Amino acid sequence: MTKLTKRCELFNRAHCSRMPSGIRRLPFSRGSRPYFMFVLIAFLCTSASGCTSPSSSPSASFVTTGVLDWEYAIITLPIESYGMSLQEQQIVEAAQSLVFARCVMNGGDVGDKALSEAKRAITILSPNAVHWLYGAWDAPVIAAYGMSPGSGGPPSPAYMQADPDVAYRCTSAKETMALEPIFAGLSSMNESVQKLTNWYGDSITSTSADERYMKLLTQLGDCLSRKGYSQNDFSDGGFVHIPSAWDSEQVLKANLAEAQCEDDMGMTQQAADISAEYQMQYIKDNQAELLEIKRISNERVEKAKQVLHDYGILS
Repeated sequence: MTKLTKRCELFNRAHCSRMPSGIRRLPFSRGSRPYFMFVLIAFLCTSASGCTSPSSSPSASFVTTGVLDWEYAIITLPIESYGMSLQEQQIVEAAQSLVFARCVMNGGDVGDKALSEAKRAITILSPNAVHWLYGAWDAPVIAAYGMSPGSGGPPSPAYMQADPDVAYRCTSAKETMALEPIFAGLSSMNESVQKLTNWYGDSITSTSADERYMKLLTQLGDCLSRKGYSQNDFSDGGFVHIPSAWDSEQVLKANLAEAQCEDDMGMTQQAADISAEYQMQYIKDNQAELLEIKRISNERVEKAKQVLHDYGILS
């Protein structure tokens, strides 16, 4: 178990999803969503007004360092540039739910419920904060919204119920599969897409063992001590220690203390840059393959936008 795996567990997030490298990701990656390769066995069978595109963090261009979005407390690493941004994932999921519903209805009216679900899925409720990766940071966001606001964006749309045979047929339909999201953190049967997740996970694992990162954790511990808090062992993540008996207010104060330390140290940026260094080597060695993934990703986003436009959800 790596330090960064432990961080996810310290947050006690039931939706953490196991990554191939052995680390875990919170739903920021929407990894717990009912993506269609899983929906085949996930028992899917169980009038929206127009709006503009959601105003979450803008799509990342190709980056070579860690990029911090202080408004939304989002960390973007280079490999993520080759998949979909969170906003794009939301758009694609919303469109996919409507395509699925249309298939279930044999091309007929998808109904108000499906439309309202798709619209809700692209409505930003609060910052999609990423505090699990290198620890708590961006203290103003934590103070305003809490520790893990909207950690995966709005919940995915509830897909239309259907008989098992119909659900299977519509799940595996070409038009539905053409809107499968692509991002670093998604387990995929597509070998190229899976590499995004593998490379992302490997870079985070390497970061957790990097001497520069270890020094940052040592500095963090010194800062926490000055604020009256103790630090977990490095083998347990190296972040602020939160006793299980603490109430929510005590936990929030501890996380704020950690975030203030990290912000003052510039720890999050430094840690993200270390991960970016590892990722850039993968990018250098696989540029052509990554550009093809990005081309497919962009194509799916444009298809999704057209679907939402046709249903009056996006203008």
